[in-house]
Amino acid sequence: MASVEGSRTPARSRRDPERRAPRQDKYSVLLPTYNERENLPLIVWLLVKSFSESGLNYEIIIIDDGSPDGTKDVAEQLEKIYGSDKIVSREYFSILPVLFL
Repeated sequence: MASVEGSRTPARSRRDPERRAPRQDKYSVLLPTYNERENLPLIVWLLVKSFSESGLNYEIIIIDDGSPDGTKDVAEQLEKIYGSDKIVSREYFSILPVLFL
C-alpha cells in the first residue's frame, strides 16, 4: 500500500493569509468631547494615522455634548477634511443636569 503522505500538500494553518478571505471588519471609535476644541484635531490625526498605517477600516464618531468652546465647529471641519465616511460628527445634549435642578 502506497503512502498518502507524499502526495498531499501540507495543510495550511488558519492564520495563513492565502486561505483567509479579506477582512470586512470596521472599527468604530466613539470619541466623547466637551470643550476639546484645541485637542480634537490632534487626537483625530493620531487615530487616522494609526488606522491608515495598519490598513484597517475605521470610522471615528465624535460626540459633542454641547461644548461652548466651538468643539462642534472643529468636528465638522474634520469631517470635511477626512471625509464623512471616516469622521462622523454628532451633537448630544445630556438631560442629566436638568433632572437634578
